[in-house]
Amino acid sequence: MEYGYCFWYEDGEMSSVPSQVKRLGLDYGEVSLTYPWPDMIPRSEMPITKRMLEKLGVRFAFHCPLEGLFLFNPRKEIADAAVNIHVKCLKFAAELDPLYYTFHIKADPMTLRIEGKDVGLQRCLNGLDKLVESAQELNIRLVVENSSGTAYLVPIRDLLRRELDFNLDIGHWFKGGRGYDELNHLMKDIGDRVVLLHLHDTKYQDTPAEDHLPLGQGDIDFARVFKILKGSGIQWINLETISSEQDVLPENLSKARKLASIMQDIKGCIPLRRVTIEEWKEVVVRRAKRSVGPIVR
Repeated sequence: MEYGYCFWYEDGEMSSVPSQVKRLGLDYGEVSLTYPWPDMIPRSEMPITKRMLEKLGVRFAFHCPLEGLFLFNPRKEIADAAVNIHVKCLKFAAELDPLYYTFHIKADPMTLRIEGKDVGLQRCLNGLDKLVESAQELNIRLVVENSSGTAYLVPIRDLLRRELDFNLDIGHWFKGGRGYDELNHLMKDIGDRVVLLHLHDTKYQDTPAEDHLPLGQGDIDFARVFKILKGSGIQWINLETISSEQDVLPENLSKARKLASIMQDIKGCIPLRRVTIEEWKEVVVRRAKRSVGPIVR
């Protein structure tokens, strides 16, 4: 199991992030490519960043831009623009040999209420195929993340057929009004394809709900959650306690390690080494041939 934390442009130059990862006792940093990254990163900074990653023995992963990239949209121009930005970010990420690239499938709320919904879904699936193709060419593991309001948005069966894996953002899950029973059903469908956990607490019994809190400051019963996650394929836990200062990170990291031990009660349920891209592709192909469970909305 490897542990990471979120970083973005406000944390300083990208070349300084490896040192921050090492100082915080983490295995990797999940770097958000929200503007102005990667557009405004000088080319001269890339070799420095590479050398720091190698010297310190830490890794990068990448989170897609947080601006509204509407892969799910009936307008071809909008859906294509989202694909193009993702591909641009994937090409940038490939230069730094990332663990993964995680992204949301988003839509404007109006898109989901009009006659163009079916068209939007098809454009989204076409866009996903292009992202999968680009990720394969660049040897990057592509991981789709659930959003608070719409979960994974696309029918689960359509995601399982493609060579990508799942990021379960547990704070988003509960903020969106979903509970433990729904999580249990979800894991029965996709559990072995969940390779990444975004971990943060959420006050979902309040109005409005508040997420990205330190562990223990919200309403989530994490012991119950991690029991449900037994048997999953989680390899990475990224702490998204970004509503707090970094000085509380050591405490959250300690709690995360203890919680992860709940999943590891079952021998072999979590890989003890990082699965290679080639091994992962073989597993995805095998699983895609299986029948899949009910659609999770």
